[in-house]
Amino acid sequence: MKPLYLKLQAFGPFAATETIDFTRLGDQAFFLIHGPTGAGKTTLLDAICFALYGDTSGGERSAQDMRSANADPALRTEVTLEFSLGATRYRVTRSPTQDRPSPRAAGGFVKETAKAQLDAQVDGEWKSHASQPVRVTDAVRVLLGFDSAQFRQVIVLPQGRFRELLTADSKARQSILERLFQTELYRRVEELLKEQAASIRREAEEISVRRKTLLDQYQLPSELALDERIAAHRETLTELERREALARASSDAAQASLRKGELESTQIKAWKEAEGAYALLSARVPAVDTDRARLQAARRAAQVTPVAQLLEVARQDQTAALAANAAAGTRVASASRAADIATGALRAEQARGEARLAAQRTVAKLEAILPQARRLGVLRNGVALASTGLAAAEVALAAKAKARDAAVAAAKTLEGELELARRDGANAQALQLQLGLARERATRVARCRQLDADLGPLRESLASAEAGASRAMQTRDAARVAMRQAESDWRFGQAARLAAGVKRGEPCPVCGGKDHPALAQQTLVLVTDEDLDTTRAALQHADEALADAQAVRQKAEANVAQCQVRLADLREGAGDVSDAGVQALDQEIQTLTASGARAEAAATRAERLAAQTVQARQAQESAEAAVQAADGALRTAMHEHAQLDGEWRAASAQVPEDSRDPDVVAASLKAAQREAGALEAALQAAQGAERDAVALLAGANAALAAAREATTRAEERAA
Repeated sequence: MKPLYLKLQAFGPFAATETIDFTRLGDQAFFLIHGPTGAGKTTLLDAICFALYGDTSGGERSAQDMRSANADPALRTEVTLEFSLGATRYRVTRSPTQDRPSPRAAGGFVKETAKAQLDAQVDGEWKSHASQPVRVTDAVRVLLGFDSAQFRQVIVLPQGRFRELLTADSKARQSILERLFQTELYRRVEELLKEQAASIRREAEEISVRRKTLLDQYQLPSELALDERIAAHRETLTELERREALARASSDAAQASLRKGELESTQIKAWKEAEGAYALLSARVPAVDTDRARLQAARRAAQVTPVAQLLEVARQDQTAALAANAAAGTRVASASRAADIATGALRAEQARGEARLAAQRTVAKLEAILPQARRLGVLRNGVALASTGLAAAEVALAAKAKARDAAVAAAKTLEGELELARRDGANAQALQLQLGLARERATRVARCRQLDADLGPLRESLASAEAGASRAMQTRDAARVAMRQAESDWRFGQAARLAAGVKRGEPCPVCGGKDHPALAQQTLVLVTDEDLDTTRAALQHADEALADAQAVRQKAEANVAQCQVRLADLREGAGDVSDAGVQALDQEIQTLTASGARAEAAATRAERLAAQTVQARQAQESAEAAVQAADGALRTAMHEHAQLDGEWRAASAQVPEDSRDPDVVAASLKAAQREAGALEAALQAAQGAERDAVALLAGANAALAAAREATTRAEERAA
């Protein structure tokens, strides 16, 4: 806020109207209100505070107490303050509650209420911003950001109240400074951050409680123990998963063998049933053939009605029956020989029972060994994979170690370069400071030389002003002498003028007597009132001329003194202001500029190298972590390889050396199964052939008996 105009009316010691024009100060940031005690300095501050807030600067006197006791009762106590706030001009007018002469009752008074008006200048015109004292006070508080007490403590600082800001308690000082620096937003941010911090703290406490509860639940002393247990469980889980995979592989192999055996068993059973059915059908073939022949003969006989034909048929049947009988006998003999051969073959196959049992035992042994061999194969494959993983882990560890060594070397190189750059750029600030001081000294030298050059004309102006003041002093002294003489002559002339107007017998206008023994006589030149006024005007003009001359002289003296003071101040830090000194200073500035540029470049390079060094250290830490991880992976691979190799060796000890290859065992099992199957098939074939031969012999015997019976019947019919 910048005050522009202050108008006081019947306020404090000012009984009439007084206007203070602050715009005459121009753009001066500081000005002084001075005067003897009781001159009204504090009243100006009271008037400003009253216009803005309705109370005084000290806060000890009420607004009603500020009415001038010497003011005309009809003159209203009122203060108008025009001020600027930023680019906007405001005008506030305020009057307190006061007694005014009554327009109706003579000698009476009426109470006039307090009034206030705040206007803002918009487009060159005053427009109302707020009315009524309370609203105006609130509007001013919003505009300035202070209430009355804070305005007095911070802005006005009336006499004896400066210590209020210093001695105010922390709460009041905080309120003042918050309003002064508008820290409300930061206070809200601080409160919000405090709330968030409290919330995070509560969440952290809850998490800590939950963590402790879980650790206590599983009887763990710390999170490290939890990590160790988790790692142990993970290892156990990995081992169980591996064992599960092996068990699944064994189970799948057993299931495949079971399904294959069931299929072969079903096929063998169906083959045996087919052989039995074939044998039965084969045994019935002769009877069916005989019945078919008889049917055909019966059909032929049924067609022959004559006896001769019947006889011929009977003879033919007899012949056929005899032939059939002979053929049946031949078949019986042949079937008997085949039965003997089949029986011999069956006995031979039955004699190979030990071989069949040995083959079956070999199959059972190989079937028992095959799961173990397959498990050994799985373990062997696991050992091979573990060996591959171990080799890869060793290669990875070597690569990570190499990368770590490279990162360490790069970090050391950058650290060395950074140290050199920091050493070169360490004096950057000092050089900049020296350069700034040198440039400031150069500015002082230039200003000093300029002031030294300006001092001569200023001294000449001072000498001229002193001469003018001396002449004005002489003129004024002469005017004073003339004035004293004129006044003296005028006083003497007044007695003569009065005496000239006194007549005999009339009272004297001075003493009242009627006797006038010695009237005053005019002996000098008569000085009239006009002459006296002219002399006074000349004296006043001389005084004014002297005042102007003295003002000019004082201004010249002030200019010279100011120039000398500034020159003395500048010379204290300027050093040598001669041409040689200026040239040396310029050379020093050039040298410092070049050195500063080099140091600044080194400092910039140091900053860049610092960032690169941080990145290199991070890369080194990452590489070290990678090495540790690779070392851990190698240890894990070694442990897994050792464990699998131990399991493979333990399992190998339970299996013969020639039966450890699952492929060889499977091939041997297939060969043994084929051999056992061939022996069993040969036995079954021999048994089937024996059954077929026996059935064929039985059929041949039945056919022979039928043929014999048919021969007997044919002979009977032919007879």
